[in-house]
Amino acid sequence: MRHMRFIKLAAVLAVAGGVAAVDARADLEVQVAGGAGDYTGGSHRCESAVAGILQQHGLNMSDMSDVRWYTDRFAREGGDSGPVDTYRFYGRPPSCAKGSVAVTMGSTCGVQNVRTRGGCEVAGITC
Repeated sequence: MRHMRFIKLAAVLAVAGGVAAVDARADLEVQVAGGAGDYTGGSHRCESAVAGILQQHGLNMSDMSDVRWYTDRFAREGGDSGPVDTYRFYGRPPSCAKGSVAVTMGSTCGVQNVRTRGGCEVAGITC
C-alpha cells in the first residue's frame, strides 16, 4: 500500500504591484509519494512521457536513481482532494553526483517543463 501525505499551499489569485492576493478557499494540495520507489516499474501513469523526454536528451529512465514522483492537486472546500493539477518527476542520471532532472507535466502527462536542479548538469537541459 502506498503511503501518501498532503501539503497545503495557498493559491495566489492575483499579483499587483508586488502584493499577492490569496484566497484561503482555493488551496493547492500537494500529494507527495511516501518515498523513492513508490512508482517504479511502469506503475506511474506519466512514466512513458518522462521516458520519452529523457531519451531526447540521451538519458534512460532505467538508469535514473533517487526517482521521485509527486502529484499536485487542488483542494476542494471541506478538505477533500480535488482534481490533479500537475505531476512532477525527479530523478538523478548517472552523470550527476548530486541534484536531479525535474520534469513537470499537466494532468494528461503533457510535458510542460524540463530542467535540472541541485548541481546536476545535462547537455540541452537548462537549470
